[in-house]
Amino acid sequence: MADRTEGLADLLVRCLLRGVVALVSCLAVVAVGSRLTAEETRFVENVPTPRVAQPTPASAALLARHHCWSGPAPDGAFPGHVILTVRPGEGPQLRGPRWVARALEQIFDGVDHGIETVHGFCP
Repeated sequence: MADRTEGLADLLVRCLLRGVVALVSCLAVVAVGSRLTAEETRFVENVPTPRVAQPTPASAALLARHHCWSGPAPDGAFPGHVILTVRPGEGPQLRGPRWVARALEQIFDGVDHGIETVHGFCP
């Protein structure tokens, strides 16, 4: 009978230890996850608004013709095109997705893609 009681006690201790290990593991995952969420939120809150040039008459006409925006994007809008001036002295041009990526990198990440002015983004 003593062997059976000791076996039961050992089983109970092992189950409790497994439960404690599982609980501590879950708490660690929750703690790390909440910290990452806080870090991600802080990053998103600190994203700068793009600095886009004030429209010139030529760029304003292109912005209006292609339903573009300068400044924060309208709700649900995703830039597929961009109005930009690549070199000084050139007029503004409508460019496609490859140039959208370059313009966004230049505005947000400071990567120099040789774009003189970003006038606005278009759907």
